[in-house]
Amino acid sequence: MATLEERVTALEDALEHDFGTPFRAMMLKIDEQDRDIRELGRDVRDQGRDMREVKSRLATIDSRLGTLDSRVNGMDEKITVLDEKITVLKEEMNVK
Repeated sequence: MATLEERVTALEDALEHDFGTPFRAMMLKIDEQDRDIRELGRDVRDQGRDMREVKSRLATIDSRLGTLDSRVNGMDEKITVLDEKITVLKEEMNVK
């Protein structure tokens, strides 16, 4: 019993005998397309990895912006209180 590889080789030889060079060219073209597809698959995986990294970085930036926003709001409240105290002091100084 012939191995699978031997049977495939025999089939290729028979097809090449029947169809000649066009069959060999077609097989080479299919192999080239397979390589191209695998390369595209790697590119897509790499881009997916890059997109996940970008998404993670954006989430970190968003979190930091939220923290900064909270701090700014806290500072705004403190500035408002200070403005009110300054206004009261000015009024007291004008009264005296």
